[in-house]
Amino acid sequence: MLSKIKILIEGLRGRRKLNIYQRTLRLSILGSLLTFAVMSILYVYAGLTIGSTLREKTFELGEIGAQYIEDEVTDQVKARMIETTQVRAQLINNELEDAVEDVQWLSDFISLNLKNPELHLPHTLPNALYQDVHSGTPYIFFSPELAANGLDEKIWREIGIASACEDLLLTMSNQYDCIVVASKNGYVIRIDKLRDKNSLVPLCKEPLKSSYDPRKRD
Repeated sequence: MLSKIKILIEGLRGRRKLNIYQRTLRLSILGSLLTFAVMSILYVYAGLTIGSTLREKTFELGEIGAQYIEDEVTDQVKARMIETTQVRAQLINNELEDAVEDVQWLSDFISLNLKNPELHLPHTLPNALYQDVHSGTPYIFFSPELAANGLDEKIWREIGIASACEDLLLTMSNQYDCIVVASKNGYVIRIDKLRDKNSLVPLCKEPLKSSYDPRKRD
């Protein structure tokens, strides 16, 4: 067996003449080797090409997936923001509607008392222009013009009747930090709720104390 292989190898190298069988065998071996070489090259090429294609497709799929996720998240964020904004807008709208109703209720209450003074006894409130008033206390305040001109008996009586809203202001102050009832005659009935309960109300301090006039506010 070994001798036949040796003869075949020498024949392949051209060192020895071969018979027909040996030549045929040589051609078969050469053909097989050539086929193997070609197939190996094609296999390597196909492997490299497929690997490159797979990497490209994987990258493309990754980009598509990332874009899809980004678009989906963006849409969800937009939807959530719209929903949140709508809810907040509705809450603000409800609060404003409640505030309008409270203002109307307070206005009607004082108007009714002024038209029917016998319904309530006159109240006396501290005046922030002349004494210290602390947070959470209903009080009155005179504009500089009213303080300079003085108050006649009619205005004093009106202030006493209007001040009967004291209890209502205390109740409403649980919802609002500042409630102001302003008169065209230049006085104001007010309550301020500050963070520090021992703090003086703003109209007890300058510059508002000597300049505040509710009729000139925006």
